[in-house]
Amino acid sequence: MELIAEEFYADDHIREDSIIETIVMQIISKRNSSIGEVESDFYVTETMQLVDGNFESIYKNDWLPQFLKRKATESEVELFKYHRGLNGDLKHWAEFIRE
Repeated sequence: MELIAEEFYADDHIREDSIIETIVMQIISKRNSSIGEVESDFYVTETMQLVDGNFESIYKNDWLPQFLKRKATESEVELFKYHRGLNGDLKHWAEFIRE
């Protein structure tokens, strides 16, 4: 799947307790980076986390392309836009989890 800036993508994960976590990401830009000896493209995103379809959080994060599994649904995009509009400057994920 070709990833395009400003588009919305998503990924779902089912936890052991059967709760579904969904991340919905809007791609802001693409950057090349190295992790150890591995060079890869990263996608700079604004990311919303849903737990069983309910809003959990929204933050900035960088993702490897393999984590963007599908296009976000219209309802996911609308929920993202709603919650993004309620938040000013987003914190980066690393800052967010420290709180």
